[in-house]
Amino acid sequence: MMQQRSMSNAAWGQLILLGLIWGGSFFSIALALREVGVLTSVTHRVGWAALVLWGVVILRGHALRGPLRVWD
Repeated sequence: MMQQRSMSNAAWGQLILLGLIWGGSFFSIALALREVGVLTSVTHRVGWAALVLWGVVILRGHALRGPLRVWD
């Protein structure tokens, strides 16, 4: 089996992009915690992420599993 000894330019670009996204999230959390409390910060992060994910579910036309009372 042949081992890869170098990374392609596309792989380097993706790794740098991942580092910027991941590092940027830690940086923005640190800035937010200077202004608001932990509970407020977590509530906003989870709330906005839930809205985005529900948007993806609706746009892709996925059906919800089970009756709606299960989701309460």
